[in-house]
This record gives sequence, structure tokens and C-alpha cells, in this order.
Amino acid sequence: MNSSTLTAARLSFYVARSEILARYARSVLGSFWVTLQQALYVATAGLLFHKVFNVSMADYLPFFAVSLLFWNFMSNTLLESMDALAANAPMVKDRGFSPDIFLFAAFGRNVLISAHALPVPAVLIATLSGCSLGSLLLALPGLASFLVATASVSYVLGIVAVRYRDFKRLVESVLQVAFLVTPILWKPSFVADQRLAIIYANPLVYLFDAWREPLVEGTFSPGMLGLSAATALLCFPAAVLAPRQLSRIA
Repeated sequence: MNSSTLTAARLSFYVARSEILARYARSVLGSFWVTLQQALYVATAGLLFHKVFNVSMADYLPFFAVSLLFWNFMSNTLLESMDALAANAPMVKDRGFSPDIFLFAAFGRNVLISAHALPVPAVLIATLSGCSLGSLLLALPGLASFLVATASVSYVLGIVAVRYRDFKRLVESVLQVAFLVTPILWKPSFVADQRLAIIYANPLVYLFDAWREPLVEGTFSPGMLGLSAATALLCFPAAVLAPRQLSRIA
């Protein structure tokens, strides 16, 4: 990583932090509204869906809470990255700021927001699923693959969306469908006997399960981690090649 990339990463952190502070300015709770909203949503939806799916609260709530947190992080990062450059066009064209700063900031901003919502699934996992330190360590490689894939895809989408303004509408539609066919509201065990191709052909299943199984179920699948890492490795080269288009963006 060269010095210009490190400088862009540092500046993007300050941009992300200032945007969050501006968003919650003059608010009593500030960004902790994210924690409260997450707790209310998980409690309400968890009480409803555990009845719908006929599963115990101890099994369902930790799964749903952590799945929803990371789904919101991923989807918000992808969608916000596609507005990042257009929204900051004067900073790029007139001030000469690197476009990388605003693409990194979209990712960093959602990392900070998700950190405020993290206590909700963390408490549920610690109290209901009994996650151990060993399980947490086993989840880290899968989580790294998930973050690399999310960062890489958001970076590429941010560049593509500058040229093709309707592209965001397509991504929004794809994410809505992906939410239904990815185990977020429902657990993979609910359809284990169905062998639905639309589920097993979904790379998001592997990106989520590689870190979620150790955290929630206490199990570890090397095959699932391998598929998750392969998905991340397929996304990363596109992000490496994408900056070639940045010189023509302004």
C-alpha cells in the first residue's frame, strides 16, 4: 500500500467521522440511536418470526440479530458508495481531492455506524448462544473474507455508478431479491432438506455462514470458509483494477 493510499485512508476516516457527527448533531443520544433502533427492531421481529418459524428464542434471536446487523452494513455500504463520488463532485473536480477518499469514507462510515449497533447481537450471542473465545477466533477468517468482499464490491460499484447513473436502481433491486434468498430472516437449517439451487448458488450464503456458524452455532466448516475466501478473492482483483478508471472520472 503506497503513501497516497494511506493518506486517502486517513482522510476518509475523518470524512466518515464528520459525516456521522453532522448526522446526529443536536441529538441527545447521538449515534446511540442506532443501538436503540437495532434493539427495538430485533426484539419486535424476533418475537414475531420465532413464532412463525416455530423455533426457540435462544436459537433464533442471536442468529437474526447478527445477520441483520451485517446485512444492513453490507447493503448500506454498497448503496452509499454509488452516491459517494457524485455527492462530492466539487471536492474532486475543484479541490483536487482523490476520489478514493470518498469511496473509503462510505465504507468507514458504515463500519462506525455498525459498531454502535454491535452491542445488541453481541449481548444476545454471549448470553443465549454461549459463544466462546475459540468460536470467536474461528469466525475471524470468515469475517475478514466478508469485509474484503464488501469493500471490494463497494469500491467498484462506486466507480461504475458515476458513469451509469441508473446502475444504483439495478443494485437496489438485486439486493431486495438477495435479502429474500439469503439466510437473514430464516436459518439455513430450515431448508436443509430442500436443496434449493437458488440458495446454494448464492455466494452471499457462504460469505455469511463462514463467520456466522462459529459465532451462533459453535461449529466450523473449512469448506464454507474456503468458498467464502474464494468469493472474496474473485472480488478483490476488480477493486485493484478499478482505479485505472479514476483518472477520467473528474
